[in-house]
Amino acid sequence: MFYHISSKKGLTELEPRVSTHGQPWVYALTNPTIGLIFAGRDDLGNKADDSFTSFRVNKDNIPEVFELYSGCLDEILKNKDAYIYKLEDSGFMTNQTSWAPEWVSPNKTKVVDSKYIPDLLAEIKQAQQDGKFIIHYYEDTESYNKLVEEKITNYLQNCCESGWINISLIKHYENIVKKFVKENLDRNYRKTYENLSCEQLNNVFDDLDKDENNGRFVRKEMLYLYPKETINWINKKYDAIHNVLIER
Repeated sequence: MFYHISSKKGLTELEPRVSTHGQPWVYALTNPTIGLIFAGRDDLGNKADDSFTSFRVNKDNIPEVFELYSGCLDEILKNKDAYIYKLEDSGFMTNQTSWAPEWVSPNKTKVVDSKYIPDLLAEIKQAQQDGKFIIHYYEDTESYNKLVEEKITNYLQNCCESGWINISLIKHYENIVKKFVKENLDRNYRKTYENLSCEQLNNVFDDLDKDENNGRFVRKEMLYLYPKETINWINKKYDAIHNVLIER
């Protein structure tokens, strides 16, 4: 049987969509527990991905998750709900992506059943008690922090070539992001902002503030060229969005 995990309610059919692999596919798993971690989202609404946790399936086919910052799982999973959708076999294929547990189908796929998960963290903790999941909580040690830096640096290299960095990355990994920016800035938009005054920069920030989605991101060169002003803006923006989301 095939499963798809989503925060969307009431799905009856899945359409193939182009994602990171560049192909219009429906994605599925044969073990739904593996996908629970990816249904999480942070307080800004950013979907949980490789910038929040390190994830693998061990030799015994048991999923393992490593927190990349303290309190990560509480933020992205606690009281966050999702649905496990059971799917028909619409021609699912394996070994089409770099992740072994992932199956894909190029065809529309009907949902045959669903299960509501009101609290993803509680579900994963129960799976751990049942021997079906392993949680590694963040540890402030040299070896663990090295793992985090390698993971986030790799993520930045693969996902942030456009010059935009998610605010959550800066909030949780400020030193790693600063180091990455200083090492990679010259090839990314340096001339765009290097001659702006603080007043002009504030106008740029104001324009970003007008769009909630844009407000979740910041240009790498801003962090590098105007660290104090940028960090103050990031903290203000993050807190503002955070409070709005809580009120909802």
